[in-house]
Amino acid sequence: MLDLQKYRAKICLTAGGMLILENRVLLIKHHRLQRWLCPGGHIETNELPHIAAQREFWEETGVEVVAKNVGKMIDSKHSEYLPAPIFFNLHWMYRENYHARLKNQPVVKGSKGCEQHLGLTYLVRPLSGAKKIRDMKLKPQLHEVDDIGWFSLDQVKNMTDIWSDIYQEFVLGLKLINGDEN
Repeated sequence: MLDLQKYRAKICLTAGGMLILENRVLLIKHHRLQRWLCPGGHIETNELPHIAAQREFWEETGVEVVAKNVGKMIDSKHSEYLPAPIFFNLHWMYRENYHARLKNQPVVKGSKGCEQHLGLTYLVRPLSGAKKIRDMKLKPQLHEVDDIGWFSLDQVKNMTDIWSDIYQEFVLGLKLINGDEN
């Protein structure tokens, strides 16, 4: 198993949303990375992660969403229980930095000085209640998003400009929305 914690990298918190309708996932093609991803971005100071995921999703796609809770909620008089992410991962912002660290070479820092992202991905649903792709009105944020689209599992599996993790996350996302948690 990969151990990215052993590097003293600057870590930034990010949050994103996975929207699945009609067994298709909505992905954006990130302008700078030139990769297909779930919409998301940096968590702002004092912002809750699920709120950041909802905000970033809307900013990048024009679609208002709500983070779904896939876990059990507890009724409490002392704590507020928040939606749980379906994924929580640590990754290099630039893959080249990982290889540079292995060779004790300098790394490239991102726009916020980030080297690694600690990313939380939430399963989201449209605030409008839309159940069909044809009912969705997409308005991509053109300075960050080169393209936007709905993709089936087979399409995601065969993409070349996507990280393999996205396919694996989509598989699990489909299982969660279809009630198969195994």
